[in-house]
Amino acid sequence: MNEINHIRIYDSIKEYCERYNIPLENLMDILEDQKVLPMIRGKATEYIATVVLKKLLGRNWQVQKLNLNAQQGVYDEDISITHSKTGYRLKVEAKNAVRGSFKMGTH
Repeated sequence: MNEINHIRIYDSIKEYCERYNIPLENLMDILEDQKVLPMIRGKATEYIATVVLKKLLGRNWQVQKLNLNAQQGVYDEDISITHSKTGYRLKVEAKNAVRGSFKMGTH
């Protein structure tokens, strides 16, 4: 990454902190907080899963990372996968697994 990209990233982070009244000098402490870090890891898992699914499924499937608020009684959908030719749609919820475990759920 070159110096111009570093400056853009810094400027974006600084603007974000100013917009949400986050002290820039405490940003890393906030991100590493025991309550915040699991949420960040969970969100990162959703984005990583989207990238992996796009690579695995190829061009016949449309994979979209959704940004929906969870609602009680409604299935949590993080990623939408739609077959381009048939319109068949799958709803995916991505979760972190405990080390060494994996579970395939259906709804």
